[in-house]
Amino acid sequence: MTRLIPVFLVIFNFISLSELTAGTVVVLNTVNAGLTGTAIREVRDGKLAGHAYKKYFSGSPENEVGIIYNISTQTRQTNNYIKSDGNTAWSTQINSISATDNNRYGGMVYFGTEPVLYRTYGFIRTTSGSYFTVEPAGATRSEVHGLNGDKTVGWFDIGGVRKGFLHQGNSYSTGFTTLEFPGASLTEAKGVDSNYVVGSTIIGGENYGFRYDIATGGYVASRATGNLDTYFNDINDGMIVGTATLGGQNIPFLMQNGQYEFFSFQGNSGLSASGSSYDNGVLAGSYVTSTGETLGYYAIVPEPSTSTLIVLSVCLQVFLRRFQMLRTK
Repeated sequence: MTRLIPVFLVIFNFISLSELTAGTVVVLNTVNAGLTGTAIREVRDGKLAGHAYKKYFSGSPENEVGIIYNISTQTRQTNNYIKSDGNTAWSTQINSISATDNNRYGGMVYFGTEPVLYRTYGFIRTTSGSYFTVEPAGATRSEVHGLNGDKTVGWFDIGGVRKGFLHQGNSYSTGFTTLEFPGASLTEAKGVDSNYVVGSTIIGGENYGFRYDIATGGYVASRATGNLDTYFNDINDGMIVGTATLGGQNIPFLMQNGQYEFFSFQGNSGLSASGSSYDNGVLAGSYVTSTGETLGYYAIVPEPSTSTLIVLSVCLQVFLRRFQMLRTK
């Protein structure tokens, strides 16, 4: 079965988080700040990166502000893309943050005002405070989702097709490698470490996670135990984190050496959550409440051992068989 983290869900605002105990899930809630939701995209070295947003009564547009949250000091800073004319962009999302310097990060930014259609660009903010859009030539939309050293990954739309990209170097007008899983109708790159890129792809109408070897240019696709729709969101020191879909729920997982460990929230079996990132025993992501509100979370979880993963993989297969039998009755 999926592994249940023994938790109770506690709602806090950003300035009133209490001390964690092992296994506790902390939910980051910005309602008290006048905002309506929080999405967490990455955790690195005790810092969470993401965005908070406010949805207007019309339902659109969403005014988003990038956020970086320090777990140990329980402090939050907001970060918005600053345009060359000195004005801030309409909306900023931070998807990836440097582990050594939280002044360096990447994400996506919206330009435009209602009713003009938004134009979405991937971007990088350098340590010195300069902002650069990151986009392969000819793209109509782009997003940055992972950075590691001088490597940046994300995806872009071109000619009606979504493709991933790997950028290397310090010039954001050159140095792009297009990532397109062979035979796929869609490829999105989401995370990068020193040797590999991970992301999601659609092959024959089914969702797979994939890993790309930077040195050899080879691709490997994977689906979670039970042939579930699978999405890889990040990679860190060989540990892949992502989400699998089962019974209409999105279930976070950690994957190492081809073995999956799944996570759920005790007492909240209907929770649909993303597992966006993992670092040093912290799993972080977002989930959607029954009222449609998006909240970020982080959970203290142990790194899975290979033996534990194998046992959990077998248990999940048994669970899936029972689930399928019940559906056919």
